[in-house]
Amino acid sequence: MTNPPTPRRAAANWHMLLREDPEDPILASQFAQWLAADPSHAQAWAEVCQTIDTLLTAPVERQHYELPGLHKPRLAWHKRLSVRLWAGSAAAMACAILALFGPDTLLWLKADYYTGYGQTQHIHLADGSTIALAPRSAIAVRMTANARAITLLRGEALFDVQHNAQRPLTVTTANSVATDLGTVFDVLTGQSRTTLAVKEGSSRFERRTHPSQGHDLHAGEWMSLTATQSMAGQIPPDSIGAWADGVLVARSLRLADLAARLQPWTRRRIVILDRTLAEKRVTGVYDLNNPLKALQLALRPHGGTVGTLVPGVLLVIGPS
Repeated sequence: MTNPPTPRRAAANWHMLLREDPEDPILASQFAQWLAADPSHAQAWAEVCQTIDTLLTAPVERQHYELPGLHKPRLAWHKRLSVRLWAGSAAAMACAILALFGPDTLLWLKADYYTGYGQTQHIHLADGSTIALAPRSAIAVRMTANARAITLLRGEALFDVQHNAQRPLTVTTANSVATDLGTVFDVLTGQSRTTLAVKEGSSRFERRTHPSQGHDLHAGEWMSLTATQSMAGQIPPDSIGAWADGVLVARSLRLADLAARLQPWTRRRIVILDRTLAEKRVTGVYDLNNPLKALQLALRPHGGTVGTLVPGVLLVIGPS
């Protein structure tokens, strides 16, 4: 049996149904019962109303937003018919929103949980497991009687799993699958690459196309997979998932890679103008909640600077 929809998911769907038929007394009664059933429902309803109003009145230049996914509650046959008749206009609206907001819209439609720039979220699953979601990340959750399946659609997440050998938890990305073997582990995906790092316990990591060639990783071990290549190594377990505490631990990290790790934490685009500088290596502990200061600190040994004169952009400039 699948989990019930999240409050924000349900609130988004109620918004759609009530907007379609605001005079229906049965629908209004069902909505009132849902709203009163839990304090989180009222909060979710307020957030969804505000978000949708912002979405519908947003200027064209707006590119990012946060909305929950949709899950339709069980309705009588005449209400389900009404929803089907409304689907044509909903599709037209969806096309308009896609044109306005771009690929983030498709991500929202797939995701159960979604974070924006500089935002993290802690998620508690019904089985006792927890997920820390990094900024600019999204996951879809499917919990059934036989399986616990998480899809990391974008970004990074730290998983603290309540182990159950008969009902393993899996984390799937575009190219890989990580399976809990009793563990705390971090998964980062992007640019056709997925990296798994194990903080505690062990986890199995494999390509989706070659599940028989999986690897068991233990505390302090990491592995990175693309469609054709793999890399592996070891790092101190305490540094894995440090981002959940707002800290980035870098060990001989390319400045370009440091900038990529900082980018989800700021709306300002980070642009490195000097290619030579981008290849320089940096080591240190950086404050993710202050990307500008982190960049300045990383650049100090190399003589680079960060320019802030261009609105919405952090320009990384090499030494003159």
